Amino acid sequence: MKKSIVIAVGILCLSLFILGIVLVATYKEKNESKFEYDYTKCLKYDTRSDTFQNLTCAEFRNNSSGYCICFINLTITEDLYGDVPLTLYYDLSSYEQPNYSQSNLFYRDENQLLGKISETPAAQCEPYSYLNGIPIYPCGALANFMFNDTFILKKYGFRDPWPTVSHGMIKEEDKIGYRNPPGDLEKALQNFTKPPNWMKNVWELDTTYPDNNGIQNERFIGWMKTNWRRKPFWQLNDTILPSGRYFFRVDYNYPQTLYNGPRKIILSTYRIESNLFKLVMGTILLIIGLIVLLLSTMVYFKTIKKLREKY
Repeated sequence: MKKSIVIAVGILCLSLFILGIVLVATYKEKNESKFEYDYTKCLKYDTRSDTFQNLTCAEFRNNSSGYCICFINLTITEDLYGDVPLTLYYDLSSYEQPNYSQSNLFYRDENQLLGKISETPAAQCEPYSYLNGIPIYPCGALANFMFNDTFILKKYGFRDPWPTVSHGMIKEEDKIGYRNPPGDLEKALQNFTKPPNWMKNVWELDTTYPDNNGIQNERFIGWMKTNWRRKPFWQLNDTILPSGRYFFRVDYNYPQTLYNGPRKIILSTYRIESNLFKLVMGTILLIIGLIVLLLSTMVYFKTIKKLREKY
């Protein structure tokens, strides 16, 4: 009987310890603040007549390869702030076309992505290895179909766009495997051509910040990460977006033939906040666990002593 009591007390003590440790270890929580908007059916804006059309950009792009612009209003009643700069992501939640393989190993040339130049692209890049006999860099379907809608944030009453940058959005370990060839990028790639679906050359992806240009471009890396649902597009220069009325200008460039599912943007940041209830309860449970452990140890040794005296 006494043995079973000691075992039960030990289990109770261990449970209190574990629960206390879990509560103390997790008392700091990441709380996300975000603005999320599905712009799939945003209305086409006609720059010539300065009016919105009774036609969505998706409908327009279904029947035309022409240019389409739409706008998204954003009203912030309180300052939007966090411990990290606000980052804009895009989300293509149902991208299931064959050109966006679920495997990172297909439709790309690993040596190209590591900065090792060869005018003979890897076999898995077909049919996007050459264009008019010139090798493509970066080759493969995955790179060719990189998402190219663009998003500009403006505040009502201000002419210039809100300051943003397109680097510093991903972790250094996420950049492993993506390196530019040594030397001047444009000269190194003079015998190559860009993917046919791209509007820019690879050395023009970020001309303001050289470390974010070429294959090392964070938007490109985000696109190539097939397991990422949210893809980073830009981030603010600051950790706060003041209250006010804003709007996004969206250039609806990506062809409907490649993706006709939902298109979403998420403007997000987070704050690390302390949950005092967890901290206090965890500390109390640890103290109770220690007291119970101490008392049960004393009772145990006292019982052993009595048993020895008796026999």
